[in-house]
Amino acid sequence: MVGGARVVRFGVLVGLWLVLVVASCRGKSSDGDLPVLGPVRGGEPHRVRDFVLLTQDSQSFRFSWYSDRIFVVSFFFTRCPGICPRLSGNMRRLRERLGVADSSVLLVSITVDPQYDRPFRLKRYWEAYGGLPGWVFLTGPPAVIETLVLRDFFLPLQWDSVPARLVHSEKFVLLDGERHIRGYYNGLDSVEVLTKLVRDIELLRREMRSDA
Repeated sequence: MVGGARVVRFGVLVGLWLVLVVASCRGKSSDGDLPVLGPVRGGEPHRVRDFVLLTQDSQSFRFSWYSDRIFVVSFFFTRCPGICPRLSGNMRRLRERLGVADSSVLLVSITVDPQYDRPFRLKRYWEAYGGLPGWVFLTGPPAVIETLVLRDFFLPLQWDSVPARLVHSEKFVLLDGERHIRGYYNGLDSVEVLTKLVRDIELLRREMRSDA
């Protein structure tokens, strides 16, 4: 189990660091392209690691298997008493706005309560929010989920056996097909999700088409 105070402090420090990274990267973007966010190591921009996770249908999932897609990633858990219903509601609205037939964008919701959220629970939750195609729910080993949240997506996390005390971020994260972070958005703000995020998805589409 992760020490809550340690994780929250880590998340706050990372959050402050990220603000600086976002500010500097946005200043360097050109031709309307979205910035690539995160640290640069060995001359290479940060890339979310390609862990093997498990879908609501008990199928293996890796981001690299969908390298031609754009990803919008959120974090949640099925027994969340707080912000998760609003986050999931906005993910559903985003899927509907983009169109369920639009296979170029894959929505990804990753549980932060993996010991409880087995695939059959994720499937029930997915069905409760419409069971829309192009929206996948993922779980995995607790250590992998912790690493993804803290060290790959740079978001805060505080695990607790009591659901009301489990803390996670409200951010939606935009990834390109190479698993670079291209933006963070307030998942509780439906206006931001359905305007700014949708606009940035279109910018990223154009960029990926021009690079193809």
